[in-house]
Amino acid sequence: MQNKILRKGMVVGIIVLFIGVGNGSAINSNVKSANMINKIENLNPDTKTFYPTGDAFVTEAVGHGNNNYGNELEIHVSNKYGATPDWERNIFIIFDISSLPPHIKIISAKLYLYYYYYMDTNPVGRPLTVHCVLDDWYEDTITYNTQPPVTTEVSSTANVPYSTNTWISWDLTSDVKDFVKGQKNNHGWKIMDETYWGWYNLPVPYFRSKEYGSESPYLEIEFTKSKNKDTTHQLSLQFLERYPLLNRLLNLVN
Repeated sequence: MQNKILRKGMVVGIIVLFIGVGNGSAINSNVKSANMINKIENLNPDTKTFYPTGDAFVTEAVGHGNNNYGNELEIHVSNKYGATPDWERNIFIIFDISSLPPHIKIISAKLYLYYYYYMDTNPVGRPLTVHCVLDDWYEDTITYNTQPPVTTEVSSTANVPYSTNTWISWDLTSDVKDFVKGQKNNHGWKIMDETYWGWYNLPVPYFRSKEYGSESPYLEIEFTKSKNKDTTHQLSLQFLERYPLLNRLLNLVN
């Protein structure tokens, strides 16, 4: 055992001397190559678009609390407080992001809904909040009276645009990072209008649902892949190919 360790030490010494005398810039060159590859990867992130596996709206309007609206062509929201406090409508939406590759770094994640119409008062500028859902739900069974709980903290807020026939987006980067890391379970999101109205003619923005086909909601995730292990392995092979004597010396002590 001691002789083997001694031989390895001698080989290492020869390697250091060989590299230092023969080509002192070899290691630096390879390190620079690795750094350059990492920089190129970070400058060229991948983007993946996901479409909902489920979306629905729920409403507490009189006679509708037990109704399911998971197959409609539109989804919409409204504040609870109209002339009476029973007008709340919420959107539930979920995406299956399990096809994301492993070992990635999330750069951004944005949810997009197509705003095409409104009912009664123009909702321009009204903030719509997004919360993480905490339990399972299904678009063909969810109702206002059976909707799952959500987080108390707001994940993101976006204001209703000035005009219709345009996209509205929410930044959900933090949530998606937690989903990917396994720090949160992905049960989707709930979109709400939590700003008090308290009068007639509630503003109700309408958005396209996945059932509409075109202008479907989507989640756009931008990320970079972690290739550090692959890069190191590749550079090691290139180094050994460049110095075959080094490869033979290492084989002698293994």
